[in-house]
Amino acid sequence: MNNLPIKYNTDFLGLGYIITNVLIFALVFSSKNEALSAWKKIVKPWKEDNITVWFVESENTYDFIMNCDSGKNTDINWVFCKTLAISENYRRFKEQYLDSAVMFFGIYTPKKESGPVELFSYRKKVTNVKFIVEAQVDGRGIVSEARRTLHKEIVNE
Repeated sequence: MNNLPIKYNTDFLGLGYIITNVLIFALVFSSKNEALSAWKKIVKPWKEDNITVWFVESENTYDFIMNCDSGKNTDINWVFCKTLAISENYRRFKEQYLDSAVMFFGIYTPKKESGPVELFSYRKKVTNVKFIVEAQVDGRGIVSEARRTLHKEIVNE
């Protein structure tokens, strides 16, 4: 982990999953401007092999935590995090995950006939994905810090 200051992005709406021969998850935003800003400002310079995603499960929810341990082209260690309900699509994604997934950015557009989520061409391949339960969080590091931010309390210490 680098020693840069940490900044959290919790402004996205949630995640979308597409299960095909290539597993896809999408960070879904409420507007094109939000998605484009987050992509350009934060994720575009990330090196794919430095991106880590954690899914920390509790009873009916999971914490999505994503960051990139790469200090190149940035002076802030950005972390995307959100607590979400465990859905059937999440379960299918977890069951079918083998060694990589593709992360896209998209926006939620409920009135579109083609589907409620419009995906942009912005994408990164993610090979470091971890599915853990809350008891496995050790109280230190980026996962614990993000969970404290999400839950506004000290978690598992």
